[in-house]
Amino acid sequence: MIHPTAYERPETPLFSDGLGDRVVAVDGGTGDLLQILRLRPQLLAVPSFEFALRERAARLTNFRHAYYARVRRVDRHPGGLAIVSDHVEGTRLSDILRVAAERRLQLDLNAALCLIRQLVPAVALLHENARDVAHGTIAAERLIVTPHARVVIAEHVVGSAVEQLQFNRERLWRELRVAVPPTAGPPRFDHRADVTAIGLIALALVLGRPLRADDYPQRAAVLLSAATARSTMGEEQPLPASLRTWIARALQLDPRHGFASAVEAQTAFEEVLREDSGFVAAPVALETFLSRYISALLEPGHAETAFAIDLPAPSPAAAAPPASAQPERAELEALKAEFVEALAEKPEPRPVQTATAAPASPARLAPATAAPAQTRIEPAVEATPVASEPRRAERLAADAPIAAPPAESRIAPVGSIAPSTAPTPIKPKTAPEPVAPAVASTSAATTDLAAARVIDPPDITELLRSLDPAPIASAAEPIDTDAARMFGSDANDEAAAATGSARKRRGARWRRAAVIAVVAVAFGEGALLALRSSRKTNAPTEGTLSVQTNPPGVAVFVDGLSRGNTPARLSLGAGSHIVELRGRGVPRVIPVNVTAGAEVSQYLELPETPSAGSLLVQSDPPGARVTVDGIEHGVAPVSVADLAPGDHEVVLQAAGGAAVKQRVVIQAGVTSSVLAPVAAVQGPVSGWLAVKVPVMMEIREGGRLLGTTDSERLMMSAGRHEIELVNDTLGYRATKVVQVPPGKVAAVPVELPQGTVNINALPWAEVWIDGKRVGETPIGNLAVTIGPHEIVFRHPQFGEKKQAASVTMHAPVRLSVDMK
Repeated sequence: MIHPTAYERPETPLFSDGLGDRVVAVDGGTGDLLQILRLRPQLLAVPSFEFALRERAARLTNFRHAYYARVRRVDRHPGGLAIVSDHVEGTRLSDILRVAAERRLQLDLNAALCLIRQLVPAVALLHENARDVAHGTIAAERLIVTPHARVVIAEHVVGSAVEQLQFNRERLWRELRVAVPPTAGPPRFDHRADVTAIGLIALALVLGRPLRADDYPQRAAVLLSAATARSTMGEEQPLPASLRTWIARALQLDPRHGFASAVEAQTAFEEVLREDSGFVAAPVALETFLSRYISALLEPGHAETAFAIDLPAPSPAAAAPPASAQPERAELEALKAEFVEALAEKPEPRPVQTATAAPASPARLAPATAAPAQTRIEPAVEATPVASEPRRAERLAADAPIAAPPAESRIAPVGSIAPSTAPTPIKPKTAPEPVAPAVASTSAATTDLAAARVIDPPDITELLRSLDPAPIASAAEPIDTDAARMFGSDANDEAAAATGSARKRRGARWRRAAVIAVVAVAFGEGALLALRSSRKTNAPTEGTLSVQTNPPGVAVFVDGLSRGNTPARLSLGAGSHIVELRGRGVPRVIPVNVTAGAEVSQYLELPETPSAGSLLVQSDPPGARVTVDGIEHGVAPVSVADLAPGDHEVVLQAAGGAAVKQRVVIQAGVTSSVLAPVAAVQGPVSGWLAVKVPVMMEIREGGRLLGTTDSERLMMSAGRHEIELVNDTLGYRATKVVQVPPGKVAAVPVELPQGTVNINALPWAEVWIDGKRVGETPIGNLAVTIGPHEIVFRHPQFGEKKQAASVTMHAPVRLSVDMK
């Protein structure tokens, strides 16, 4: 059961074309991935569209093959109709051609032939299993190429519904990318239409790009005459004449010589491949192209060697903190910057000075007069990650609670901070000036900090001693304006505070705690840098590749070297590799990208390719002794299995009669048949069976298929037979007992049952079924013989309309026509 929200329209569907949007949903009952085609509402304006769609979906319910994506059902939702199919992993051929044209990927001729060689038999399979059914909407948008280089045809049930739209040839191509051959009347979605679509896909593959709206039908012949063949090396060569002729016949450029069905096109295509030995239509060619296609998708569209990020200029309020808080914040930031720089320098302790005559620190920046409009950040150099570590220490220390200590003492600038040649005299100020936040110079400190594995800080005793309170100043001493500026108090308050020894001791204890906290942060940052550096040094250089196949035991080659059989777990260097699996069939080539320290898994289904064929031998009359290549295999009818592909000699001999020799060609995975008349000593011991019925039915005896009613008569042994007539599409199954006379034909009469038809027309119409008038609409529960029928609607004002309907035993048929 699919959740109702799966039918809602997302902003970005999986794939869209003229038919509608595709989305992926999960079946709540089984957990299977499903693909939902939500048909465009404009297509549902024709009343017979839904009926034709449901009729075709019901008819092809039991048609399943690996070449086709299984259609599960047709659902109705508030927005219209949706076709629910199995989800197939892969890429639409239209997307592959589009990317190949945009990225200038060369689709070589061998890869194109591999796709055509899969598409033509797939369509021929549908034509053989349902002789009056065609796909009708074959296009690059409805073909899926799987990661295993296999072609899957999607949405094969919509052809009859699209035919009800009655679009002309140009509109079908422009809006739906549906190709049909030229006809005198309305376009017909028959076998020739499927072959025409195959020809257009072959033309697009040879050109290496998708066909545009103006390329068909007017310019198809011009494009084919100008087409060239591309080799695997990218060289353009003339397109072989045999292949050009085959595409022209598929495109129905000359209707007199065009292919009538995909079966005929398949036979001619195999002859083209046999005549030209230069064609290598193998999956390896397509897999190689797909690997280049995936690499092109992974590459960025435009490689950039440098980049820049533009940041808006900070607002004045954010750039400058309040004047009352700026002085102490600037002084504290400068102190922390000097301390962090001291940690990054040499381990020997530096002489400690008081700040009464300290030179101006270069770490302090004068407040800028005007902020720039924007800041441009260039690509960071290699030492940038290390430079961020001291800033973290500064931020951590800045967040600590600030108490008001007495007279100021701090560390003299060291390391990369060059002192000025002469001390700058301190000018008393009546009001504190705004000071920009201190920015630690990180050019030299960053380099030293990145290179150091373990940071050896200065002696903690010296640092604590430097922060001890200075001797108590007398009332006549000048006030330290630096201390006043740092702690935001005026000179008179500082002089009064300096007289309290208890307050000085509390300030000293606070300064010791602050220094210990900053030292702990510095030790932690140094250990973190050392750990990161060791991890970077010991980073893994190899990854793991796990390869599993079904069935196991397939030889694995990586970059041309044998690495055992599946299942395999291999250690490979980081980077791209080519994995080749060599089993019984065609080798599979897979490009993989191994990441250092990671594991990549590949699981592949490798169906066993049959290496032998079988032979069904029948004789007329039955009972002849059968010998194949000199080995007896019983009496006819008999099935001989495990025959090597090639020519074999079959000898049949009846009792007392002459031997009859036949030569038969065995193909791998195919069952061939031989039916030979043998001379009998006595009179005829076989007869014929003839079944006349308006629809095709299978004739079975004892569960074994004898033939179909399409044959005029079937040869059977004389005597009593119990046969079964079966048509699964119509839901008909009946058993007949017949006596076959020797040398004569036994006719079997068949009376088909009746189904139910409900017919309506707007506003009204007279109805004829198979040329017989049945009344005026509405007509309900009309009994009609099962099978195909032609229904004609006639109205004196709106004319005549014809509809085809197939009546089955499964459910009543409902047909509605708008005569306006």
